[in-house]
Amino acid sequence: MSSLDQRPRRIALLALALMPTLMLGGCFRPMYATPADGGPALTEKLAAISVDLTDSRVGQQVRNNLTFGLTGGSGPAAPRYNLHLRVVSTLDTAIVNSRVNTPEIDVVILSGTYTLTPADGSNLVLL
Repeated sequence: MSSLDQRPRRIALLALALMPTLMLGGCFRPMYATPADGGPALTEKLAAISVDLTDSRVGQQVRNNLTFGLTGGSGPAAPRYNLHLRVVSTLDTAIVNSRVNTPEIDVVILSGTYTLTPADGSNLVLL
C-alpha cells in the first residue's frame, strides 16, 4: 500500500477527531464570566459567603485564605450564607536525623469539616 492510499483515511480520522471540538466550541463559557441574562456572576455569589471565626491559629489561617479566595480581595458583600469551618492539624515527622535523633522534616496534615447555612438561619445547605 502506498502513502497515497492512506491519505483519505488520515483525513477522515482527523475530521472525526476534530468534530467534537468544533461542535462543543460554542458551548464554552468561562466560569467567572458575567452571564448574558444579567444575573449575578459566580464571583458575586461566592463573595456573599461569610466564613465564621475559628478558635485555632491554623484555622484562622485557613479562614483568611478562604475568605480571600471567595471575595477576590475585595470587601465582603452582604452575606447570604454562613460557612462554619472546623480545622484540625496534626504533625508527623517524616525524616529523623539518626546522628542527633532530631526531626529534620515535619509534615503538617490539615483536615477540615464545614457546614454551609443560609444567613437567615433556615435549613442546612451543604455539609
